Amino acid sequence: MLSFYLRGMAPVDLIGLKKENLKGNTIEYKRRKTEQLLIVGVHPKAREILKKYARENRDELLSKAIQSTPKSTMQRTNVYLKQISKKLNLSVPVTMYVARHSWASIARDNRIDIPIISQALGHDNVETTRIYLSSISTDLLNKANRKVIDSITRT
Repeated sequence: MLSFYLRGMAPVDLIGLKKENLKGNTIEYKRRKTEQLLIVGVHPKAREILKKYARENRDELLSKAIQSTPKSTMQRTNVYLKQISKKLNLSVPVTMYVARHSWASIARDNRIDIPIISQALGHDNVETTRIYLSSISTDLLNKANRKVIDSITRT
């Protein structure tokens, strides 16, 4: 949920956050993949999670959640998420990237322009964002179809 609350922050960036990245009501960090500087507003729900997983004597914002390295933390978390997915009989296993993809898809479904979603995710180009958004929900497609049919069948 923290990734989602922080505009779909990539897991490696999330795990790498330091206390120095927290600047009042924002988090400022350089995205590892692109070196792009991102400034993300901290929603109150995100602040609750940050408070819960921080230790006063550690520099990492999520020090209670970090095992030894960002990679091992991500691997361990993904194992747990896949176990939860299996117990819930989900058709697709959940990973740490689901929050990022979900944020992008929900933003798109709320008619937020793709260039804005792209910038929010810290993508170098809009085409990367389009990959995230390649599958449009069946519900939205059905609504669009009804709209098109209704537009020609009104009397």
